[in-house]
Amino acid sequence: MRMLNSTTILTLLGLVLLGLAPTWADPCDDPSNGVQENILGVVEVYNLGYHMNSYTQSSHRVTIENQTDRDVEYKYECNHNVVIDDANDNIVVASATHEFGPYTVDPGVTKWYFQTRAASLHNVLRDRDYILKTYTALRVTGGPSWGICREYGFRHQ
Repeated sequence: MRMLNSTTILTLLGLVLLGLAPTWADPCDDPSNGVQENILGVVEVYNLGYHMNSYTQSSHRVTIENQTDRDVEYKYECNHNVVIDDANDNIVVASATHEFGPYTVDPGVTKWYFQTRAASLHNVLRDRDYILKTYTALRVTGGPSWGICREYGFRHQ
């Protein structure tokens, strides 16, 4: 097992304290809903599909409820990528991903958002297998995060 030396540990600790450490973790590792730090978060991905042999579509929903006594800042992201279904399935051939925010939710207030993402397949090779990889993520600045991932395989006709 590899050990971190004290310089590396101090550097990482300093980045966290300064707020410079990366905070956009893999949404598949986050819970999809629940209350954390008196903030309720719910994220959904649904209606994944391949339509009329020309585009893919996914629906995304985000709900945030502020149960604290302070304003809460947050962002959310709707990821919609079409990748080649092979050993290198990280090659993106179409994308309709977008990050929204930052926004603020007042104490005692609930906000929700619905988004539909669609990616055109007009310039994508036909008669090949692809995977629509999607996720919805909600990130509270300096606080909890929620995420959910879904995939849909299809053959582009």
